[in-house]
Amino acid sequence: MAYIQKGSCGSLFLIERRSVLFTNPYDPGREAPCSGIYRCVCHREILCHAGKKLPWCDPHDVPTPIVWTLVASIEEIPDTIM
Repeated sequence: MAYIQKGSCGSLFLIERRSVLFTNPYDPGREAPCSGIYRCVCHREILCHAGKKLPWCDPHDVPTPIVWTLVASIEEIPDTIM
């Protein structure tokens, strides 16, 4: 989970986007499509830079496969229809 300081006007710095980059699942070992925060299905979060391989999630505390999703990008992403 990303945290911001209370009263810091986070909405001025956070812009909502609709993109398949946020809904696509990414397997460990795959290159990250953009730099940002990725979340595993077990709720662990990491920072990964574009072009770097997404890691294995250790420890992975749930009986499901490891799958990452992009939750926050530090790169500009245009709105796309999903």
